[in-house]
Amino acid sequence: MPISVIMLFFQGRQIIKPEELVSRENDLSTLIGNVDDPTEIKRYRDVVRKAGIHGDYVIIGIEHQSTFDKNMIFRILNYDATTYINQVESKKEVYPVGSFVFYTGDEEWKLPETLKETLKSIPSEMEPYINDWRLPVIDLKTMDARKLTNRR
Repeated sequence: MPISVIMLFFQGRQIIKPEELVSRENDLSTLIGNVDDPTEIKRYRDVVRKAGIHGDYVIIGIEHQSTFDKNMIFRILNYDATTYINQVESKKEVYPVGSFVFYTGDEEWKLPETLKETLKSIPSEMEPYINDWRLPVIDLKTMDARKLTNRR
C-alpha cells in the first residue's frame, strides 16, 4: 500500500494532499568520535517525506516492520534525533519530525510503544526529568480499510 494513501487519510481524515508530499533524503549516516579519526555510522530510514499541512511543514519518517524488534523505540529515537541534528547543521529551518512504524507481522504488536515503558526502571525522583519518546505503531493487517478511504 503506498505511503501516500496511508498518510493522506491518516486516522480517517485527509490531512495531507498528494501534491504536498515531497521525497526527502533517507540517508541519515553521520560521523562520530575523534575529529582526526571519525567513525561513520550508517543509518537509512525506509521512507522520508516532507509534507505540507495547512501551510506548515513536517518531516514524516516511515519504517516498515514485519518482525518484532524490542529496540525499535531506540532506532526511531536515533532516526528522529539525527534528522533534527542534520537540519540544525544545514543551518536551514528545523521542521518537526513525526515517525510511524507500519507493522505487517503475523502476531499482534505487544512491545512497548514509549521509551519509558522500554526502560528497566526509573527512580521516582528522576521520572519527571526523563524524556519520553512515542513509537506510533500502525498494524496494517488489523487496520480498518475504511479509514483509508474516508468512509465510516
